Amino acid sequence: MDLCEDSRLVFSHNDLHFHNMWIGENNSRVKLIDYGMTGKNVPGAELHHFYNMQRAGDDRSVWFFECLVDGYSRVFGVPSHIIRSAACYYALLRRVRRLQPNIQFNQESCDMLERYVQEFYCFSSQRF
Repeated sequence: MDLCEDSRLVFSHNDLHFHNMWIGENNSRVKLIDYGMTGKNVPGAELHHFYNMQRAGDDRSVWFFECLVDGYSRVFGVPSHIIRSAACYYALLRRVRRLQPNIQFNQESCDMLERYVQEFYCFSSQRF
């Protein structure tokens, strides 16, 4: 992944969703499983699954997404709206890649969208 600066990348699970989490009673503790896709990514990008679910109106996901955004914002020192934007744009990127066989998108179009997402992230995070 080519980002404006490698220092903007963080270690990410990259397959974060409820099936890869064990959540303790009273939401007291979360354990992640399935580290097969771990690697570098922009903060918030791996929240794309929760972004989609909260957009669909899943109450549990709305609350959980907001908790994750707040936590990522604190841990990585990135404003929460940038975390939300990264989740949104990566959700869009994944949707485009998934639909690629059914619509007129080629690999170059997907790569351009990915570069746009990365450039948006770099531009936005440099302003803060």
